[in-house]
Amino acid sequence: MRQLLCILFCFGFMLNLKAQHQNDVTHKINSEYFKEQREIKVHLPKKNDTTERLPVIYVFDAQWSPYFKLTTSIIDYLIEIKELPKSIVVGINSNNRQYELTPEPVNEDWKMPSLGGAKFLENHLTHEVIPMIDSLYHPASFKTAIGHSLGGTFILNSIVDNPKLFNAYIAISPNLQIDDEEIILKIQKNIEKIKKLNKFVFTTIGNKGKPDVDFLPPVKKLDALVRDHNSETFSWQFSVYDGFTHATIPTESIHRGLLKLSKKWEVSEQQKENMLNAGSVLTNFDNFYKNLSNWAEYTNTPSLDDLYDFGYFLEKKELYTEAVAFYKQAVKNYPQKSQLYNKIGENSVKTKNNKQAKEYFDLALNIIEKEKDTFEYEGTYEYYKNVYDKNRKKIK
Repeated sequence: MRQLLCILFCFGFMLNLKAQHQNDVTHKINSEYFKEQREIKVHLPKKNDTTERLPVIYVFDAQWSPYFKLTTSIIDYLIEIKELPKSIVVGINSNNRQYELTPEPVNEDWKMPSLGGAKFLENHLTHEVIPMIDSLYHPASFKTAIGHSLGGTFILNSIVDNPKLFNAYIAISPNLQIDDEEIILKIQKNIEKIKKLNKFVFTTIGNKGKPDVDFLPPVKKLDALVRDHNSETFSWQFSVYDGFTHATIPTESIHRGLLKLSKKWEVSEQQKENMLNAGSVLTNFDNFYKNLSNWAEYTNTPSLDDLYDFGYFLEKKELYTEAVAFYKQAVKNYPQKSQLYNKIGENSVKTKNNKQAKEYFDLALNIIEKEKDTFEYEGTYEYYKNVYDKNRKKIK
């Protein structure tokens, strides 16, 4: 279904998309931890529904506007093409990034005033930023961190120092040389605890030019340590991007990292096949989202696109009775979506239940009138109404 929608609306997306009203907000916090006023940027998704509990993506080094705009643009695009769940983006500005993004050194040669403020930033996030975001936007509890260079250093260190801070991490070209590779040593000492955590960690680095050629050996050392401790809950992924420099790697890393993370919310083709071969299909589908909710630590329910995608899978398998039951279950969560009623009608025809088909085609035609002003793309209403009309006229 996702592919079908892409075919139908690709040109509509490029040419006929209605005007977007980006919601960019700047908040100021008088921080008790930094003894100064701090600026927090919030980028809300298009058509933000305040009743939705959305995951949050925290982006470090947001004080550099081109980088923050690049990151939000990638996120907006992935959300638009339905490859990433709708998310709130929070940009963390650093007034003194080298100090704020580095843990306090333990080795004498590294003890200097310009390093060691990570604990203040962690407290600032935990006690000031996150509570503010929670109170204003009521998001889901799932938090992703994106950090480049020292930002990557900070978020990897937080896995040990403050493991409850984030659920997912995209660490781009992190500097792990700091403090004689103390972060690696801390992770090594705590690896048995770490591998039991519900975490997604996506780490990248380039191999062209400085500083990445210098950062590469310690990051490889961390990879060798962690990769053998992947579990059902702890996911570690590391890639070296050939030909990328420290400056060019963020675009590729953010894009690929978010795509990989989003797969956690997607039922794979293999998982679909497994659901057919292990008891009730509907129960297995529901269990996927229960397990996802346990991992993500907040309640997850299938989106409309997820429902259409799985329903289309059942139809391809010619499991029309199961498809009818599946779409009827979906209607309970989305009672005002005409396409679901039409799908029940189409699959009822396949099971030769014309009476039920007629009932649901009529419901689809009734409900689409209530949806008329809610469609995002021009021509959508006319397209689906024509489909429903044709389907209804085929039933005598």
